[in-house]
Formats: sequence, structure tokens, C-alpha cells
Amino acid sequence: MPDRPGASFRLHLIGILLAALLPACLVGFVAIWQEIRATQAEARRSLDESARTLALTVDAAINARIGLAVALAAMAANGDDPPAFGDQLRDVAARLGAGVFVYGPPPQILPLANTVQPPGSALLPVAPGTGPADA
Repeated sequence: MPDRPGASFRLHLIGILLAALLPACLVGFVAIWQEIRATQAEARRSLDESARTLALTVDAAINARIGLAVALAAMAANGDDPPAFGDQLRDVAARLGAGVFVYGPPPQILPLANTVQPPGSALLPVAPGTGPADA
């Protein structure tokens, strides 16, 4: 059976369309791929920066707690001098940016220091069931 004249024209038309569309599709694919890679790289940079910021914040909080532990350990070095301990504790509380409350051991849980109250003021006792051990 001889080739139909219309079939050859259709094949040429399909070949021309593929020759025109295939490079355009490839260029589009490459452009989309590069955009995806750039977006992923930017997301990684953003996550790295967030992780560094969070690590610095955690380090600062840990260092503040270490300072508080040093101040508490200084109580023994001061010979149980409450005013000196209170002054050191206020310095640490100022660096922490928060009030610091120190309570004695159970069962009484008496307040030993409170940086929110003025120096020299009487420390208020803890009502039963409201102390730090009950939290």
C-alpha cells in the first residue's frame, strides 16, 4: 500500500512541533529546577541562622543560671552573711532581668532571699501549699 500524501505532511508537522516545543520545555524545566534549588538554599540559610540565634539564646540562659549557681555557692563563702548574699543575688537578678527567690529546704520551705523586695525588708513566709515545692 503506497504512503498517503497526508501522512507525510502530518509527520513533518509533528516533527516541526517537537523541534520547536522540546527546547522550550527543556529551558522551562531547567529554570524551574534552578528556582527550586535557590529556594532550598535560602531555606537552609534561614534555618541555619535561626539555629545559631537559638543556640546563642540558650547559651545566654545557661550562663545566667551558672551565675545564679555561683551566687548561691557564694553564700557558704560569705559565712552565711545574708546582706552580702542578698547583694550578690540582686546583681545576678539584674543580669537575668528577672526576680530571684531562694527558699530553704523542706519541710518548712522558709524564704531565704527575695530580689523583688527592697533590701533589708522582712521576707514574707510561704503559705502552706503555695511554695515552690507545691508547684
